[in-house]
Formats: sequence, structure tokens, C-alpha cells
Amino acid sequence: MAAAGWYGDPTLRGRLRYWDGSGWTEHVSDGGGTASDPIAGLPPAPPAAAPPAPAALADPASATGDTAGPGAAPSGGPYPATLLGRAGFGVAAVGGILGAASAGSTAVEQEGFGSITVSGGSWIGVVAAVLCVAAAAAPWPWARLAGVGVSSLFALLLAFAVIGFRTSDDLVPSLDVTLGPAGWLMLLGSLLLFAGTVLALVGLRRPARGPDPAAHPREGKAVASLVLGIIGVLIPVTAAPAIGLGLFAMDDARSTGGRIGGRGLAIAGLVLGIVSLSLWGLGLVLGMLLAQP
Repeated sequence: MAAAGWYGDPTLRGRLRYWDGSGWTEHVSDGGGTASDPIAGLPPAPPAAAPPAPAALADPASATGDTAGPGAAPSGGPYPATLLGRAGFGVAAVGGILGAASAGSTAVEQEGFGSITVSGGSWIGVVAAVLCVAAAAAPWPWARLAGVGVSSLFALLLAFAVIGFRTSDDLVPSLDVTLGPAGWLMLLGSLLLFAGTVLALVGLRRPARGPDPAAHPREGKAVASLVLGIIGVLIPVTAAPAIGLGLFAMDDARSTGGRIGGRGLAIAGLVLGIVSLSLWGLGLVLGMLLAQP
């Protein structure tokens, strides 16, 4: 019978599991971190001649579910944030501020026939900026998911507002409409909100590189990503969260060594979200520049 010690885990290749001398325990280790993962069935015992793991892992009592493994955050939390993602929310916040600065200025005008002024609504840009900054500062993954939803929502609101000004019934049909100072501020604000959303999604988390014994993700993100991706084709505000959930679901599959599936559904939701966000963004930018009464 093999001596007590750390041996190759018979349930997951590349991981260690503690053998107490008579049977396998729930204590596992991957990359130096330790965690608990109950074992199912009766895997064969390790070879008697196999050397135990280094003394640094000799005591399984130190195993906890909070120790980070490969791909995990230093604090043990899933989907750790990145500097790029936080910078993306910063860019989006600047877009919100530009939208707020448009109040009281001319949105659109027709030479010789009048113009339309933005009379209010600056609070929308202020709210967008505050929520984007909060998403950048928050440590929770769900806050970043909500953040990309918020930044894309306000990008859409500004874009639709500019298009609404350009196509207003107060303007004379068949005459060219040009953007005034407020219109350009709103257009630039919408672009920055869109760009910030994209940057925040690209840097949403540090991708998991492999199985992590400290990770305990829950199922359902892949299905939610696909559902939001489908809805996003018609209601674009759900496209960005669909992308984020798809990325998280793909990390779940990697960090659990395949115990949580749904990778195909996550990829489908990811693709639908990217296509929807791209097409809606392009269409709205063209509308802000070209729409006529």
C-alpha cells in the first residue's frame, strides 16, 4: 500500500490528490494551491513506489476553497478584472460626460430655416458616467456585466436622440440637416460609450488557463448568454451582457476541467452578441451622420 502523500489525481489529469494511506481524500492541489473536491467512485490506489509530493503540500488540513490556482484571481475570486477593462469603463464615463455637456446647445440646424436646441436631459450623461465609474471600481464580476449593459444602453440612448433630432417634424423635409455643437457632442459621447463598452468586454477578465481547484462556478451562464444573444438581435442592450456571460461560461468550462459544460452554447451567445453589437453600432453611427427628416 502506498504511503500517505500527494499523488496524481486519478479523476483529473494534471492535478494532485491526497492519499491518506488507506484511501483517496477530498483534498486536491493544482499549481500549489489546495482545495476540496469530493471524490466519486473508487479509483485505484496510487503505485506503492510513487514518491509523494513536496513537503509544502504535506498537510491537507491547510486546503481551503479560497486558495488561488492557475487562472484564478489573487483573492481566489472568479473572472478577475483587468486594467484594460477598467480603462474601458473610464472611456465610457468620458462619453457620458460629453453627453451631459450638450444641454443648452444647438443639436441640429437647417441653414436659413431654424434649429433645434437640447433643452435638458444632461442628467442622463451624468448617470452614465457615475455608473461606469462604479463598474470600474467594483470588485464583483456581476458589476462589470451590469456595467457593459449600462454603457451600451446609454450609447444607444444618445444615438437615438441624435437621430430623433435629425428626423424631427419641426424640420423642413428635403433640406440638408447639419449637426450643431450639441449634436457633435452627443455623437462623440455615443461613440466613446460604444468604444468603452468594447474595451471593457475585451478586458472583462483574465481568462482561465486550465483547471482550478479553488474555482466553484455555477451553471447557467452559457444558456443565459445564448438567450441574451438571441434577444440582442432585436434589443441591442442585451448584446454586451451576452458577450460577457459567454466569456464567463467558457472560463467555467476550463476552470472545472469540463465538469461544467455548455461551451457550445456560450460560443453561440458570444457570436450573436458580437454580431448584434457590431451591426447596431454601425447602423446607429450612420444614422447619426446621415438621417434626414
